[in-house]
Amino acid sequence: MDRPPGSRILFSYGKESEIESPRPLNLPNVLMHHHGLDEQTALEETARLHNLEIEGYISTEAQVATWASPQLTRFLAAIRAMQRGYYDWGLKTPRYNVDHYFDTGPQTHTGHNTAFARDRGTS
Repeated sequence: MDRPPGSRILFSYGKESEIESPRPLNLPNVLMHHHGLDEQTALEETARLHNLEIEGYISTEAQVATWASPQLTRFLAAIRAMQRGYYDWGLKTPRYNVDHYFDTGPQTHTGHNTAFARDRGTS
């Protein structure tokens, strides 16, 4: 994971979307500007990319865990806990006020098959 957690990008989007000028530099805005996506599709694509990155990490972690030393195993557990912490904190902190900007009720999992991904052949 070589960038800020994708969940934070999504959680901060609502608050940042209230800034009109200059438009905040974040992945949903880049997707809307450079790929002509509407806001909802850009958010779904950002979530899809985040999920792919997390799944890639989990898969790599499982492979490494088969040969990892006890120290590396603890490190991997710490990384996973840190990622979970980012997610939980982002949902609950008043900083992002997620419930104000997004419907955080029960969700259905649609996998990686967003319209943008289908159009680009990356689903």
